[in-house]
Amino acid sequence: FIYHVFQVFNSHMPPESFRSKKSDSLGKLYEMDDAPERRGWVERLLQFMEERRTPIAACPTISKQPLDLYRLYLLVRDRGGFVEVTKNKTWKDIAGLLGIGASSSAAYTLRKHYTKNLLAYECHFDRGGIDPQPIINQVEASTKKKSGKSNNNSTAAAGSSNSQESFPGGGSTAPGAPMDGYPGQYAPYPPQPNQPQGYQ
Repeated sequence: FIYHVFQVFNSHMPPESFRSKKSDSLGKLYEMDDAPERRGWVERLLQFMEERRTPIAACPTISKQPLDLYRLYLLVRDRGGFVEVTKNKTWKDIAGLLGIGASSSAAYTLRKHYTKNLLAYECHFDRGGIDPQPIINQVEASTKKKSGKSNNNSTAAAGSSNSQESFPGGGSTAPGAPMDGYPGQYAPYPPQPNQPQGYQ
């Protein structure tokens, strides 16, 4: 009986569909244009990533569209590589050239795909075999610094300069302490009987 159930279950799940799905997806990387160098480059990339134990199992996609890793690699290389493209903020331009759309989210996603699928390849073949991890760490650290600075600048911009010096009380009050002329705590609303009222 168990054997029969197993047979029925297996008959509805053709094993070829699982194997061919992976190869069909990767096959798109070979067929995106007829550049003569494409096939050899894709083979080298896939073999390299397999050897690093970070294989590319399927063609990456952005907005359900296959991402042309070969073209992406060439566009980034022509602009000086990953570090230069990131420093010069040209990921949006590259996204536009790839037909993804030149939005901030497309640029961010493109950079993530490059980091995952191509940066190690670039470091190995174009940068003399350097380790990509310090580059990734540097980019992530600078991104975090910038997002932290933008948050600080937006709150500090309320004064005329970039601090609380333009407000009464200077910057000398402790965090959370009331500024001169402002109550430390507000009275409850609506006013409660038998309690002092803050504002009337």
